[in-house]
Amino acid sequence: MKSTLVFFALIGMAIGENLPHFPHDFAILYHSSNDTNAMMMATAATIIHRTLKQTPDDGANFAEIYFNDFPVEESRINFAESANAEDELELFMQRIWPEMNATGTGNQTAVASKAIIFAMQHMLTEEAGARKTKGVEETILIVTDSNLDNDSIIAANDARDADISVYVIVIKSRDTDLNKTRLVEVAGNETNVLHVSEEAGNISTFALALIDNFCRNQCLTKTPKEP
Repeated sequence: MKSTLVFFALIGMAIGENLPHFPHDFAILYHSSNDTNAMMMATAATIIHRTLKQTPDDGANFAEIYFNDFPVEESRINFAESANAEDELELFMQRIWPEMNATGTGNQTAVASKAIIFAMQHMLTEEAGARKTKGVEETILIVTDSNLDNDSIIAANDARDADISVYVIVIKSRDTDLNKTRLVEVAGNETNVLHVSEEAGNISTFALALIDNFCRNQCLTKTPKEP
């Protein structure tokens, strides 16, 4: 915990006087194939929320859900259910974390296509609290340790046609040989594929990649050394 707090202090120093501004509505779609990778996925969720939730009034908002063959609606977290990163992470632990552990031997192929469609139809809508009519960018983050189904490419292309960006956040797994080509096709390009692993320095790299991709003012990202 101490090293995590020091790390985020270093991120603040790297940004300097430029207050980070992340005006995005994020739909985060989680899938884990085993409980070991679920721990790393919880770390990824922590980094996402604490890095991007800097300006609650007009910055990042999050809607989240867990999926296997289908989205698990009981795990859904809606926009505006919480006002800060810590409350959002508490909701993550209450709703999404139990699903990750309940599917300790989950699917080796994540059916992201249905989750993407669900996000477009039910999460990234004005009725659900999305702010597209106010000019806020919309982004789908697929967080997974598994291969993605073929139809996820079609669904991701449909999302981009609707001006929704798609990113794939890969939880590096020792147990699964991932189809890197498909991950890139779903994300649209290699830049939109981010990685989370236990390798030294990866947490810093992942957090700064989030800033580089989503900050919409002059954020300076000097890579701090992890304690």
